[in-house]
Amino acid sequence: MHNISEITLLSNSPINYTRTFRGVVQTFVFHIPTLKEMYSSCYDFYVFRTLCEGKLEKLSKDLHKKFETRMELFLYILSLPESNRIRQNLEYFLKLCWKEYRLVDGFLVNKYRVDEEVVDFFCTLLRLGIGSLTLKEFLEYYNNNDTEMTPEEREWKRREEEYKSKIASVKNSDKAEGIDIQMMLLTVSYDFRISLEELMEKNFYTILAFYGQSWKIDSYKVQLAMYGNSFARIKGKHKHWKDYKN
Repeated sequence: MHNISEITLLSNSPINYTRTFRGVVQTFVFHIPTLKEMYSSCYDFYVFRTLCEGKLEKLSKDLHKKFETRMELFLYILSLPESNRIRQNLEYFLKLCWKEYRLVDGFLVNKYRVDEEVVDFFCTLLRLGIGSLTLKEFLEYYNNNDTEMTPEEREWKRREEEYKSKIASVKNSDKAEGIDIQMMLLTVSYDFRISLEELMEKNFYTILAFYGQSWKIDSYKVQLAMYGNSFARIKGKHKHWKDYKN
């Protein structure tokens, strides 16, 4: 069970993930990083993002070790020397995004001992927060009584979703390459009268939500200009930008 919704994402509220594990109700609290948190530190968010959503086959090849799950990958990275840069990046962002993060006896601990299910939820949440996954896709995946599945059923579902993700990434790769964060921020700042400083304190999900409405505002301005100059006098055609369909 979780509290993820359009409101919690846009307000960047703490994300609660609650489950019953061996008869004990456990609640894990996560935070989606803001743009400032993602890019203003000396740590590389791209490395962290790659560890969370990169293909395990590719990461296994790069690190010369076979990983079957994201949990195995995390535990291996966290077992490396503290001076290792990849470990430093992973630890920094885990501490930023996990409330009460600790590392005890080789296990991720967030008040309760963490397992593969919790790590997978967090990585899926991060994908949602940075725009790699839509809210609809996330809710479809996690609102189907996932906690009642057997480990075998959950693993089957995880692999199915990973396969779908591979297909989607190929289909959308040309679109993703064209996204310019700087231009996106300038567009949102101009259209919604929000300062760049304020935007840097928002998560990427929110920036994408605003940016997705910008074309409506531009179309609305063009329509207003046309009506004002008597180029369009068609009854019933004029409407507010919020009523445009995506």
